Amino acid sequence: IHEPLQVYVVHWRAVEWCAATVQSLLDSDVFVDLAVLDNSPDSGLVNALPAKVRIVPNKQNVGYSGAANHALKDWLAQSNTEFALIASHDLTVTSTTLRSLVRVAAADATIGIVGAGQLGTIARSADTGSSTQLVRWAPYVSGSCLLLRRGCALAIGEFDETFGSYVEDVDYCFRAWDAGWKVAGVISETIGTKGSVLETKRRLTRRNGILLAHKRRGSQGVAGLSSTMLINIARNVIGSAFTLPAATRTGPANQCVAPMTKFTRCAVRWRPC
Repeated sequence: IHEPLQVYVVHWRAVEWCAATVQSLLDSDVFVDLAVLDNSPDSGLVNALPAKVRIVPNKQNVGYSGAANHALKDWLAQSNTEFALIASHDLTVTSTTLRSLVRVAAADATIGIVGAGQLGTIARSADTGSSTQLVRWAPYVSGSCLLLRRGCALAIGEFDETFGSYVEDVDYCFRAWDAGWKVAGVISETIGTKGSVLETKRRLTRRNGILLAHKRRGSQGVAGLSSTMLINIARNVIGSAFTLPAATRTGPANQCVAPMTKFTRCAVRWRPC
């Protein structure tokens, strides 16, 4: 990696967590250009971070999706780098995590998004030149640690701010698949997260699961999913019922079937594309 990796951390009212996340990222074995998107500018975060970390304050809490969009705009306008990482304020990485993610993405030009620590069946081993990483295609990876390719971000655009926080990462990854990009989870690298400071996380997760189901299939999609399934969609526990064969098309040319959206007994088709 010959150029700095653009890294953006989304923060809201968790100064100690954010400071630990920033230090974890700075301790990586790659050089990072790090900025914090601060959704709580009155939190005193500036006093807890190294001077070399850029803080981009938001006047109000715009959620993960809003802050991530600020990150995308900053990255695409200010830098020509191929990759950028968007992370949450509770992320912990090992010294090799970022390098491994970049190597996996760089080894396959069809990969648009890479995450770490995903469980499931290993799809392949990726030879990245100096090492082999265990990788699997994933329906989505956690927004706690999203490595994005420039071409993918330009193709699919911004995060859907309708979601605010939670499930926006699922939606973004689904849209990457829609646009022909692959989403990969690097199983050989693990990440740590502390959770959420929001007491309303479960309610917001369920609400956004409903929004996602409606977005993908309309009211029929909502009716076909139980509340447990909706929560699981956004909690990264889709598991073995989620399959990723090659995309197929049936019926009219404008109808795209996504075989990977199969949840236990309920098959959910992607919306027309």
